Amino acid sequence: MRLRDAVAGPKRETGSADANLADDAALVSAVLKGEARARLEFAARLRVVARVLDARNRRLGAPLRDHELEDVLQDTVTKIWEHLPRFRGHAALDTWMYPIAVRTLSNALRERRNRGAWLPRDRDVDPDQLLAAEEDLAAESESLTQALDELTPERARVVRMRHLDEASFDEIGVRLGVPPGTAKTWYYRAISALRERLARRSDRRGEAL
Repeated sequence: MRLRDAVAGPKRETGSADANLADDAALVSAVLKGEARARLEFAARLRVVARVLDARNRRLGAPLRDHELEDVLQDTVTKIWEHLPRFRGHAALDTWMYPIAVRTLSNALRERRNRGAWLPRDRDVDPDQLLAAEEDLAAESESLTQALDELTPERARVVRMRHLDEASFDEIGVRLGVPPGTAKTWYYRAISALRERLARRSDRRGEAL
């Protein structure tokens, strides 16, 4: 299930989103200054890119082999470094990197499609429509993941593991050291909170028109 499908309102969720954003902005600033410890931490944060690419590739029927996906990963990391000076900390670092990863993967698949080297596993699916849907996902991910950043870190982590890593509730429970039922409860509470936030964002956009 896609995250946008899962979050199809008005208790205020408490958390440390602002502090987390400030931490990410400080980390990027230190990275750009060349601080060694910050670069090591940033390298660890880049691991999410590999997970996102692997999850998206598998969702599309695994059209890219491991070595091809590695090339896309390197291209994505290069683009992230190129755009890093533009990071302003308005969204979490993982949030900011996600659309870059999805678009880079989409471009790689479109290139293979143009060479006749890739067709979706389901031959009834138009590959151009599938790629367009992936690009739409990248565009929509910003509002979704910004809303995700407003959750408490624990709930946001459960949603990311469920949708970015495509982890089962059993796997999430093992990672967090809680029973699967607890992980499931946290997840559905987070999804409910996301619905509320997206509804408020939609209301604000409507008022501005």
